[in-house]
Amino acid sequence: MKKKMAVAVAALVTACAVEATEYRIDESKSLADVNALGLNPGDRVLFRRGGVWRGQLLPKSGEPGRPVVYGAYGEGAKPVIEPSLEKNAVDDWKDAGNGLWRAETGTKEDIGNIVFDHGAAGCAFKRDKLADVKGELDFWCDPKTRSVLLRSDRNPAERFSSLELCECVHAVLSLGGHDIDIDGLWIRYAAAHGVSASKVARFNVRNCDISWIGGGYLYYDKEGNGVRYGNG
Repeated sequence: MKKKMAVAVAALVTACAVEATEYRIDESKSLADVNALGLNPGDRVLFRRGGVWRGQLLPKSGEPGRPVVYGAYGEGAKPVIEPSLEKNAVDDWKDAGNGLWRAETGTKEDIGNIVFDHGAAGCAFKRDKLADVKGELDFWCDPKTRSVLLRSDRNPAERFSSLELCECVHAVLSLGGHDIDIDGLWIRYAAAHGVSASKVARFNVRNCDISWIGGGYLYYDKEGNGVRYGNG
């Protein structure tokens, strides 16, 4: 009887392992779609190499020995996860006078950084107060409206081919998750942390590129100066 039961249990474990599903994600699916997937332990969520996904990735948990894997498939550059706003159009920027250009963001959180030409032209210089936006490519984010004012000698979209406004959110966020593998992704343009994992277990990040992270305000000190933060 015990032998038959052991065989039955082994067969059940094998059947469960076979049931793991691989999801291949191209740009027709958003991160909201990915986050809504009903995943099981052992499932693999693979993003197409060369693709870009905007927003925040919220990985699901697996179980010991059977993590949920978020990785890549195909050829080319690592798939990109970025929670930034693209402001590349001339119409995205309005002349605010006195050498300043305004972009509306509609974000809930602070804009902590502006990356030009995907980093090839560097980034802007965040200032705590509008009065301190004096140097070329200084910027300020209005804490009430989240609009951005950037000092530039001309429309920023005429000066740079790419402007990524980095919101103070985490690109990948797990609260209490477990048995999760993040493998082979390019995580960038988050003004908080690239990967934020709190109270997690067996949470692994491997073979990832993490760049242009941090710069958002964690809080303001007594003098009204913003205290910035962010880790890969």
